[in-house]
Amino acid sequence: MESTSINSHLHLNPSLRLMATFRVLNEETRQVDHHDFLFDRYPEFKAILLALASDQKVPTAFASAPISLAHMLENKGIVQLSVDDKNDPIIIGFKPQVIATITIFARYENTPSTRRALVIDSFKSASKWLLTAIDSDQSELHGLNSDDKTTLAEQGVLIANDPPSIASYPNPLLSEAVSLQQLETAEQVFIQNSGEAIPEKVIRLLGKQVPELPDNKIVWSCDAGTRLPNATILPEAELSQLITDTKQRLAISSVAKRKQEWKKKLSIAKVEFKRQAYAQLIDVISPAHQLSLQAHVKALVENNYFGPLGDGQVDRRMAIHNETVTASLHHRLAKLVSLITGEELQASYAYLGCYLGGAVLERHIDRAQCQYNLSIVFDMSDEEGNPVEPWPIYLQVKNKPVAVNLEIGSGLLYRGTDIEHWRDKLPEGHRAIVCFYHFVSPSFDGSLI
Repeated sequence: MESTSINSHLHLNPSLRLMATFRVLNEETRQVDHHDFLFDRYPEFKAILLALASDQKVPTAFASAPISLAHMLENKGIVQLSVDDKNDPIIIGFKPQVIATITIFARYENTPSTRRALVIDSFKSASKWLLTAIDSDQSELHGLNSDDKTTLAEQGVLIANDPPSIASYPNPLLSEAVSLQQLETAEQVFIQNSGEAIPEKVIRLLGKQVPELPDNKIVWSCDAGTRLPNATILPEAELSQLITDTKQRLAISSVAKRKQEWKKKLSIAKVEFKRQAYAQLIDVISPAHQLSLQAHVKALVENNYFGPLGDGQVDRRMAIHNETVTASLHHRLAKLVSLITGEELQASYAYLGCYLGGAVLERHIDRAQCQYNLSIVFDMSDEEGNPVEPWPIYLQVKNKPVAVNLEIGSGLLYRGTDIEHWRDKLPEGHRAIVCFYHFVSPSFDGSLI
């Protein structure tokens, strides 16, 4: 029997963001590729997905798609085109093993913006309701049966209590102080006006994780050394002086210096990793970018987005799986790590952990999804927020323990499935927030979560 006490309080999540995603089996890698289309940039996909959820055939659902879009979808292995008229192609169906989904980003109690998915063929009526409700601000749950309500509640679409406020990234109160510093080493710059979609070139840097952003004009940049993407908010006076041409930016002395510094760092890290099976990356997150990320992870704690203590491995650790802001670095970090290991790698999952005083990480090796692990420290402080000494991580290398002290913004790369690693007791009154970025080879055929 349906629980009226629960369902009577359910309503549409006000933090909801949607996009179309098509899962395609890549014949070369035998991995599933995810092709994302933001509704802000491709509004036609809202109607396309609604048509599919309404049992319309693929040719009908895509009938109004522009020619350029049809060719792009074919090139990505999503659709089949008719061959009768190459100048006016018609989408006649999906390629084999294509799955159409609604990607859902939402916040809710104890969970920040998180990526989930609703497979349209499996949940047609729930998908249809959602795609209609997101346009109409529909608050009544008309047309939803008990199973649909349960499905949408599990995906964070329907909630009983509104989530806490966004843990802003970039933080408007902080960004003016650090934005110019971040831009000093940026080789590429992109402007995102308020209300606009994230620029396509930035999406390529972010990969699957799209952070939730404040309603401001955002300046995206790509670091000249690490090529990691970051976001800032620049005062209008400074914005008018901003150099956006890539060739001109590469001629800026601080940009050229950063590029050369990281070329040397990567060469050293590559040698170190080959010789000792681990490599330390100092300031893999630039100091200015780290200030913004540190403010963000602290806000996650303050807004209770980490949830309860105890994550199944460490009693005094709270965690978030694929938190979208910190995980938005994962795609580019995979490229960076690949250069160091000499092996092409793909991102599996990111795990943001918040350790409290007394936490102990027992000696262990990681599961298969963590073939390589890059641990990056985002915060290390006491109860008053003051900086504290690094909390050593230990690696068992060549039959002896090696202690590595990581400062904020620095990372440690090692083979998580081969090297035992652990941490002794974190001093009482201290807190450490660390993100574990995991990577596997393209031939890995297991789950990436």
